[in-house]
Amino acid sequence: MSRLILGGLILFGFLACLAGCSSPQPADISDMEIIHVQCSASLEWMGEAMNQCALSNGVQLLVNHVTSGEMDLSEADILIGWGVPDEVGDFPVIIGEDELIMVVHPDNPINELTMAQVQDIFSGSARSWQAIFDQCPECSQIDTSDYANLQVNIWIPPLFDETRLLWDKVVMHGTNYLATAKLAADASQLQELIADDKSAIGFLPGHWSDRPVKTIRISDLESNLLQQPILAISSVRLKDRAEHWLSCLQNEIGK
Repeated sequence: MSRLILGGLILFGFLACLAGCSSPQPADISDMEIIHVQCSASLEWMGEAMNQCALSNGVQLLVNHVTSGEMDLSEADILIGWGVPDEVGDFPVIIGEDELIMVVHPDNPINELTMAQVQDIFSGSARSWQAIFDQCPECSQIDTSDYANLQVNIWIPPLFDETRLLWDKVVMHGTNYLATAKLAADASQLQELIADDKSAIGFLPGHWSDRPVKTIRISDLESNLLQQPILAISSVRLKDRAEHWLSCLQNEIGK
């Protein structure tokens, strides 16, 4: 881990210098550098910034979105993932960070839950929203009639998705999910499903929270435990344009 941090800081400073000291101009399309990228499906929200930085730095991206368990550095020039993998390559770069959040439909009156309540929900011990509202002091002042007869609809990511791995480690602590919990293909689909379903609950990276979902705080959990770096990993030193592309992406995501 110390090697990762040291390498990341060195490259962070180097790329920051590249961004501040030079302004690379777009290359002719016939002379563009092709970069093969494997990117975590949970980071699809970065797509616009990745493409804009590619256009401004003479780079053509070939991007494949995969789960963390499918990432393979032998099949790409750069891996971009959320969290620190077992193998970090020789040239890791910290692009930014993101936080895992719990979300519900925007109309849901709940604002926060305890860790025990969250475990009860995702394990199926608490199946109805009314049962959850009964343990929510603030809800006594809110009209919850729309939820009185609704069962909790649980959405979770695929097994090897980084968001699920982190949620399992920090929140669930070995507690099993409800057997009938539904699988979303990725964070984008999960966000859409929860935005359209009053009974739904799930978790996803915080950069998706600008969409029509509501964030629920876990009152007895330190939020930094759900924060992870966004890393770009390569096994060889990148060429100039690829480095400038990463520098641009670093500036965009790190804002």
